Amino acid sequence: QFGPTLLDGTPCDGLVQAVNGVFRFLINVIVADADGDIVCSAVPIPDSVAPTVAHAPWFQQIEETTLFTVGPPTWGPVSETWVVALAVPLLTNEGAFRGVIAGSLPLLQFQDLLGGVRLDGDELVTIATESGIVVARSRDAEAWVGRRLPRGTGERELDPGHWVGVG
Repeated sequence: QFGPTLLDGTPCDGLVQAVNGVFRFLINVIVADADGDIVCSAVPIPDSVAPTVAHAPWFQQIEETTLFTVGPPTWGPVSETWVVALAVPLLTNEGAFRGVIAGSLPLLQFQDLLGGVRLDGDELVTIATESGIVVARSRDAEAWVGRRLPRGTGERELDPGHWVGVG
């Protein structure tokens, strides 16, 4: 019954701030209605940012599937950093889509994946999405996370749609 409470017109900013406080690894937590309009946000949304997620790929996917969704890396206009949205649908008792609760996970959190990697000399490890967006990098992470890897020499095909830079 958490979902309907968030969308029934009752102020919910304090509730999402509490959720954001529990999940400290998230930069922000928002609730959006079925149209993608943000109903509340743990972090105040600047006037220069449209209070909607309707055009976000993760919102469109969760609206279609009504399943937990992890979005692609994107620039967060509120957090002003590269993030990945983690979103859960808010459904009626009958299963109809009412909206979402979503958290923004900063891409730099993925650097922990490289914590145990030992590298010698000029070796480099980069974790990237299928489209080449850098998620984590063993060197110069702040400069590379969120950027697209250049395609060119040193690439080796793994299978269609997946590749890795070598060299």
